[in-house]
Amino acid sequence: MIVRWLGAAATAVLLAGCGTPPALASPPEGLVLRLDEYHGPVAVPGRVELPRYALYGDGTLVAAVPGPVLTARVYHLTPGAVTRLYQRALVAGLGTPRRIDADGVLDASVWVVTVGRMTGPARTTIAAPDPTAGDQGGSAARGADLDPGSLGDRDLTAPPASYEPTRYAVIAAATSAPATRGWPLRPLTPGVEVFDAECEVYAAADIAKLGPLPEAGSVWSTGGQSYRVLVRPMLPDERDCAELNRYLP
Repeated sequence: MIVRWLGAAATAVLLAGCGTPPALASPPEGLVLRLDEYHGPVAVPGRVELPRYALYGDGTLVAAVPGPVLTARVYHLTPGAVTRLYQRALVAGLGTPRRIDADGVLDASVWVVTVGRMTGPARTTIAAPDPTAGDQGGSAARGADLDPGSLGDRDLTAPPASYEPTRYAVIAAATSAPATRGWPLRPLTPGVEVFDAECEVYAAADIAKLGPLPEAGSVWSTGGQSYRVLVRPMLPDERDCAELNRYLP
């Protein structure tokens, strides 16, 4: 895929005298658009959810499946669908990093929207996102909002399928709650700090030894300590636990 980028000055020249909308860059090869959602101002230690979705330049879209176990589905989009979603985000201003706060709103949910750019990712934080609002927060939220179920046959090159990761992040937060079972894999700690917890990466073959994927927050024991454990699939561009810290609000 050829990547084309127009700077502000070049765009201004194109606009002069023609009154047409600005030309927009082609989607990048890697991460195109990602939406992470956090509920409330106080984060639960170790609760690192999957993003609502992550879209890549090759057309891969990984979208979280709601439920107590962290799983996802994968969609394969056409180049036209990828370009449409990317340009919609740019028109909404999401190509420029910013923070959009909500006045007078307590305990608001937060969206962290990441847009891929040649110069590096742009992240916008939206407090109390409401895609129906008429303000700048509403416009930004509409640019990021996506229901994968709304994608039509013309948008897809293959039917959706279960996402099968090659690696998982296992995030452990110490707790005084009694454990229901012993952790059978290598020790949960020490690991990389993520959201006031410790994170290690395990191969999918190792996680398969646990049996069915455990519910998020299930309690396991290792080394005489109980931990609330979250087993989270890693996305195609997530190399290690440190990557997860990049998307925190």
